[in-house]
Amino acid sequence: VLEGLDGNLAVLTPASLPVRRPTAEWNHLTTALVFNHNEDHLRLRELSVRQYLYPVHISSMFLFTPTLSSALNLLLLRFLNLQHGEVFRLADCCVSDTALLPDEALIFDQLRLLANDVS
Repeated sequence: VLEGLDGNLAVLTPASLPVRRPTAEWNHLTTALVFNHNEDHLRLRELSVRQYLYPVHISSMFLFTPTLSSALNLLLLRFLNLQHGEVFRLADCCVSDTALLPDEALIFDQLRLLANDVS
């Protein structure tokens, strides 16, 4: 969490790298993640955004997502942390009528990996 001179808060997160959940028992939900560091250098080369800055609303109740890629990245982070209610609320912000930019497409690829997630 960062605080500006004016007292405004923002959350800084890294751009999501290739992750998956570890294989677990069917009845065991976990937020533990396995990072695929073999592909980090390839992924980082493709990203034009390395971090996302999310301004915090003055009420401290929610974050602003200034771009589609920041909304998609936050959606992915919420999915990975099993915050399904937040994912549902955030989904309305993840809409575009244009072709996805490379960063956005990479995040969508990461979301596809969650298709078999039993959580």
